[in-house]
Amino acid sequence: MMVPERDGVADIYARVEAVPMGGLAAFVVALQPTSVVELGTGGGVGASHVMGVLPRGATFTTVNWPAPPSGDDSRECLAPWAGDERLVVVLGDTRDPEVAQCVPDGVDLLYIDSTHTRECAEAELALWGPKLADGAVVVMDDLTHNDLMQFWDALPYEKCLVWGGCGGMFRYAAEGP
Repeated sequence: MMVPERDGVADIYARVEAVPMGGLAAFVVALQPTSVVELGTGGGVGASHVMGVLPRGATFTTVNWPAPPSGDDSRECLAPWAGDERLVVVLGDTRDPEVAQCVPDGVDLLYIDSTHTRECAEAELALWGPKLADGAVVVMDDLTHNDLMQFWDALPYEKCLVWGGCGGMFRYAAEGP
């Protein structure tokens, strides 16, 4: 990933804001990660945008529940990338250790956008944290839903709100902040 270790979250987000597009795809363009994981793919619109800008040699793993709470189905949006070796689609509970084992260690960019509850986000970060590269960027969406802001406020990392306060990002540290 092309982010100097010394860069704080404000520096990183300034790079993201300079990209003339929104959402997770802007993070991919700005940071050039080699491994991206999205927890909670939903309808796949954001995932299709990521695939459109994903660097050669990088991988993008989408993890979606077989019957997501939203009822969304990502297959139509991701159909143009069927057979693309950079895309890995995993159906399963984002909190299931067997699902996490499908992804190699060293994830540079993790996007948490599943059930939008504190309980789920805590379980996901606990499970996926060990899969992250030291200094990985974690992006969350829909912080204003349910009790997710309580989870956000309790995070011990340097963090910043993005997307007008609806989302947030922080850098993960293997040893903690």
